[in-house]
Amino acid sequence: MRKFIFCDLHIGHKDAKCDVIAEAIKYVRSQAEEGDEVLGLGDWFHITEEGVEKCRGHDVTEELIRLAGDIPTRLIPGNHDYELESKYSELFKPIEIVKPFEENGISYHHGHDFDPAWKLFPTWFHRLWGWLTRKRTPGVLKGEAPTDTYLMACHLVHSKAVLSLLDATGNSKDHRGIVLGHTHLPLQQECPEMPFLLNGGDMRDSLTFIVQDNYGFHLMHWNEGQWQEMSSLKL
Repeated sequence: MRKFIFCDLHIGHKDAKCDVIAEAIKYVRSQAEEGDEVLGLGDWFHITEEGVEKCRGHDVTEELIRLAGDIPTRLIPGNHDYELESKYSELFKPIEIVKPFEENGISYHHGHDFDPAWKLFPTWFHRLWGWLTRKRTPGVLKGEAPTDTYLMACHLVHSKAVLSLLDATGNSKDHRGIVLGHTHLPLQQECPEMPFLLNGGDMRDSLTFIVQDNYGFHLMHWNEGQWQEMSSLKL
């Protein structure tokens, strides 16, 4: 059984690469077999800034909903579409809105729950900030090329994610690793002393997603008009 794992599509954002998202959907349809699923790790939609009507009415949203009708699809809301759980889940069916979860010792999150900037301020503040700044994502910190501020922010989130597993388990080997998004930085991190971390990147700058199978994780990258495996992490 495989998981096709997508994070940070940001449908509704002016810089979302909806043509590449459509190519990813084609890839899933060409590869999926019975028992496979699609898993979303948050921020599929730029609802907080652009409104639910614009995001729900988008052509690529319709494609995702049709895909969910054929292949079971779960989505963990992120900080830009967190209202899916409380207000809008019915509008996006048969996509199933779920909370962060763990399967076979692997945790799946969006990642904003490990971001000090998100945890420091209440939800209403982030909603106001998103409305005032309109289209901001981590790509603003990144700019035209990765900046030191952007990379430090990413690694802080990633470090807190891994440490949260260690704190929860007392360094138990039962928690093997964590898969997340949020930072828009595709990253594979392995260390004998800690759980692994895998970030699926985004569909704005990196053009990446993850395929998980019985052997491990494969980070896929849209390059020269096709999906290519960029790296792999064995289980």
